[in-house]
Amino acid sequence: MSDLYFRNSRVRSQSTKAGMLLFHLSTGKAYQCNETAEVLWRSLDDHPTLGDLVAHFRHLFPEVLEETLTHDVERVLRLYESEHLVRRMEDPRGMQG
Repeated sequence: MSDLYFRNSRVRSQSTKAGMLLFHLSTGKAYQCNETAEVLWRSLDDHPTLGDLVAHFRHLFPEVLEETLTHDVERVLRLYESEHLVRRMEDPRGMQG
């Protein structure tokens, strides 16, 4: 069963020449994202699964091994989760019999 990823509604983003800045309104913390982390952040619009995100990055970076992409995407998602920038929820579609 896969989990869906959602952005925290208390986080705002701002694009800059240096990348994207994320502002957590509840904690007052700011985070600077590189281009790849920005792509991942923007990819959260449709509440994707890990598999959806890896497939998206596989399309963007076909030369990178899927195992490497999976590891890298998971690492960024764990960081986002640890800072309460995103939350993970069980996909209700996986519960259908």
